[in-house]
Amino acid sequence: MNSVIVKKDEEVFSKSYAAFVILRELKSPLRYLFYLVPTFFADFIYNLIAKRRYSWFGKKEECIFPIDNPKFLID
Repeated sequence: MNSVIVKKDEEVFSKSYAAFVILRELKSPLRYLFYLVPTFFADFIYNLIAKRRYSWFGKKEECIFPIDNPKFLID
């Protein structure tokens, strides 16, 4: 898996747009970046973070979400 994928109301979003959808649902103040940051720049930042996330935060052997949770797709 190379990107976060979000499905909302039968629409599917990926990369930075998916992150903005999540931020909107969480009512985060960062959700307003969607209106200020162009998509191409947001995707550039998303890709930059995605490449370095394991070196910054480490990699877990197990998902923190329960397997039987229907809101998460597990491959």
